[in-house]
Formats: sequence, structure tokens, C-alpha cells
Amino acid sequence: MSASFDRFQRKNRSGGSRRHARQQPSRQHPSIAPSLRARQEQGIDQQIWFLHHAMVEVIVQEPWRIEGLLARIDQYYQQGQLRHGAYLFWHSALTSAQLTGVIPAESVLDNADSNTAQADTAPQASSFTLHQSVTTQTLSAQGADLLRSTILAFTPQAEKYRRKTMLIGVLTEAQRQAAIERACQHAFFPEPAI
Repeated sequence: MSASFDRFQRKNRSGGSRRHARQQPSRQHPSIAPSLRARQEQGIDQQIWFLHHAMVEVIVQEPWRIEGLLARIDQYYQQGQLRHGAYLFWHSALTSAQLTGVIPAESVLDNADSNTAQADTAPQASSFTLHQSVTTQTLSAQGADLLRSTILAFTPQAEKYRRKTMLIGVLTEAQRQAAIERACQHAFFPEPAI
């Protein structure tokens, strides 16, 4: 009986049995080059960032798209296709940009005309269709900066949410190709260490 007890004590002192031994994560020295997989992930994140940069610029120029994007985000969330954290990220980014100042273009033009003293005296068309009145809006500089800083942030959370983007259908195929080409021009892939 004492032999089995001695084996038990030795096993516990040495950290337990091999089956249950905890493996320590391998720590690499910071000067060691990242693995091929890490470089590939970095390249993918860079392409995704450039795509989102192009998407944000389109949204800044055409803020009427925010309504459709918010509706899609709400729909995905209600259907259970979007987790709560992602919902909060996308919804707050788009809503806060929208709330900080969607300015009707007519007021911007009116201010510009009054400043230049060359106001047009022709009567304005009083009946706009919904699409025409929506497309004549612009984001304020503060709203555009807030949208850019939220979506294009270099944080692990923003990178995670950009990988599963909700900015669907914002870019045309030509705009998407141009963004990918810009990403490839700026890409830096060091040679693998041998």
C-alpha cells in the first residue's frame, strides 16, 4: 500500500500524469520572423482594410446607403445570422456617423450661394421624389471622420468584424478591383526565413 501511495505522491509532485499535463504555449522571441500563415493573414487583413477604405469613402459620398445597410444589419440580427457584438459594432458605427450630421445638399448649396452672392433666382422644384431627396445628402466632416475612425481602426475587434463585413453591395466591381490593386501595390510580404 505504501508503494502505490509513493507513486501517487511522485506523480502529483511532477505535475500529474502525462495525459493531464498542461502544455505551455510556445513563446517566440519578438525578433523571429512571423510564420508563413501569419504573413498570409496579414496580407488578407490588408486587402480587407483597403476594401473597407473604399467602401467607407463611397458611404461618405453617398450617405443614403446608410439606411439600407442599417436595415440589412437589423434583418441579419433578427434572423440570428449576426452576433450581438458585431451588431453593436456595425450599427453604432453607421448610426453615429449618421447622427453627427447628414446635411441636406440644398442647405449646403444655399449657404454657398449666399456666400458668393450669386444666388440663382429661378424657382426651386418643390416636388422631389424620395430617391432624389435622399441622394442629395452629404455627411458632415465630423460624421465622415467618425465613420472612418471606427471602421478602419487597427484594433483586433475591428479586424475581426471587417472579416465578416456588413457593408455588402456598396462597391461596384470596378471599385472593388481598384481597391484590391491598391492593396497589392502596398503589400509587403517578406521572404520566408530558411
